[in-house]
Amino acid sequence: MIKIVVIMRRICWILFFSVSTLLLHAQGNLPKTKDCIVTVWMKNPTSKEIIVDIDPISLSPRLTVRNQKRMVLDDKNKGVLKIPLEGPSIIKFMKAYKDSSVSYVALPGVDIVFHFDADEGDTTEYNDIGLRENYFYNDILTKSRERLKTIPQQDPELYLETWEQEYNAMQELVASAKASGMSPGYTDWILQSIQSLFQSELCRQLVTYVTITRRWPVNIEEYTNKISSFTTAQFNQPGLFTRETDKELAENYYLYYSLIQDKKKKLPAPDAETTYRNAINYAKKVTASGPRNIMLRYLVTSATAHTTDTSFLAWMQNTLVFDKQNGHLPKMINGKQNLLRKAGKDSSAPYFEATDISGNKFSYKSYEGKYLFIDIWATWCVPCRKEIPYLEQLKQKYTGRSIEFISVSTDKNVNAWKKFIESTDSKDQFHSIQDNVSSVNKVYDADLIPAFVLIDPRGKIVNPTSFRPSDPALGLLLDELLKKNNTQTIQ
Repeated sequence: MIKIVVIMRRICWILFFSVSTLLLHAQGNLPKTKDCIVTVWMKNPTSKEIIVDIDPISLSPRLTVRNQKRMVLDDKNKGVLKIPLEGPSIIKFMKAYKDSSVSYVALPGVDIVFHFDADEGDTTEYNDIGLRENYFYNDILTKSRERLKTIPQQDPELYLETWEQEYNAMQELVASAKASGMSPGYTDWILQSIQSLFQSELCRQLVTYVTITRRWPVNIEEYTNKISSFTTAQFNQPGLFTRETDKELAENYYLYYSLIQDKKKKLPAPDAETTYRNAINYAKKVTASGPRNIMLRYLVTSATAHTTDTSFLAWMQNTLVFDKQNGHLPKMINGKQNLLRKAGKDSSAPYFEATDISGNKFSYKSYEGKYLFIDIWATWCVPCRKEIPYLEQLKQKYTGRSIEFISVSTDKNVNAWKKFIESTDSKDQFHSIQDNVSSVNKVYDADLIPAFVLIDPRGKIVNPTSFRPSDPALGLLLDELLKKNNTQTIQ
């Protein structure tokens, strides 16, 4: 009898293990290893040896020991390397060029071929499998991100309709590439990547709309129908996430989830701090360090950047234990608290010294009765210059409205700033001597640029760290503020 019980227990354990394994495979948590054969043809090689660095795409923590393999070129400068992969990975070719390395996405079971020229003088057209797929992938992600930025956020119904049109357009581009002979392995993975990206932006837009307007959109059920639902258990199995854009989806997911829970409870539309607080509490329950760190790092960074609530910042300090990887976050929170103590919401905008190109001094009084958006930048700052077209679009959009936009440069080389300004049609430009006690970057603690400040018509701070011009959230915020200000003026 005892033997029968023992045998039955063993059978149960075998069945349990078999079913568990099947379920894990079905969820993508135990990916099967497949080889990817990488072939490289090299012209003018700088070395007969190329180092191939392999970094799996996953929400799991990065390995401390790098996975690198050696590819040796033969007498025809051809190299072949078989790489066993458990999932999509970023492969970087090192020593392929004199002063740089190049990176591509490799997929399990999909072979790739590359033609390189270390002198970059090869103009021959190659139809290499892998190379054109990677170029296509990067191009379509760039197009998707740019198109998503152009969708106005003020009308949730229009946003969702336009979002769907753009999503369908990107899907059609991928389908066309697949029909033209592009690798099905790549195109299927690219489709999944686009889906993650578009869902991530949908989560972000919904959170932005609700927390800024404090209104529930009438079509919120349509949002929930288009966004995939995840569980804490799934986030604890990061092998499920195998696309670069999954990281963005994971970052935004609990903000969206927090909103949906409030809606289900029939609560009023929450503010940003309430939503971030709930999202942080949800993310803390994730035990897998990779996804949890990604989520918390984004949530804390984003919340710190845009909040004007010192009690909320104190709550984050007290509720979170930061590991070494996130050791910079407490300093970031402290920095924002210090800024809010001297330039917090509803405090008078602090004085700073700046002059325009003719030597006229800046004064807040010139903008009394209007909102003032200050762009703190420098000509040498590439991210700053990328914001200029978006800033110009905002200037055109709000022409004649109760808001002005100015840019204050912190260039050490004043002539470089003057030369740059003279070559453009940009107006409302000022220069502030960097690191002077009264310089704009010192007054607003703008150690990192670009930085943006929003001031109300009374000369009071709305936010000393506002949204970027390229962020559609800024347009939504300005519309709400102008609508509110216009109502108050009429009354």
